[in-house]
Amino acid sequence: MKELLLKIWNDGIIVTNSFIPRYTSWFISVYAITLWPFVFIKDEGNDQTIRHEKIHLRQQRELLLVGFLGFYILYVCFLLEGNGMVGLGTLAEPYQVEQPEAD
Repeated sequence: MKELLLKIWNDGIIVTNSFIPRYTSWFISVYAITLWPFVFIKDEGNDQTIRHEKIHLRQQRELLLVGFLGFYILYVCFLLEGNGMVGLGTLAEPYQVEQPEAD
């Protein structure tokens, strides 16, 4: 039981072929969404998407979920106004982590 809880804590629960991303796509296009401890993916997903969403899992743990949801609400507001991720480094971080460093 302890091992299972530790795995969920570290890796979350990946739900593929989920309807959740479709219903959260009313305002912005969503392929996958993370709501700790779940990662909901529209189809089977891929390694890059799962890695990206696991970064959000870690962020949600670090910010105790409530803080992350606050950042996410701000992100959606900025996105709807056409400002993208300006000033929201927490949400942009997974993209930066995924990018290989330039030589």
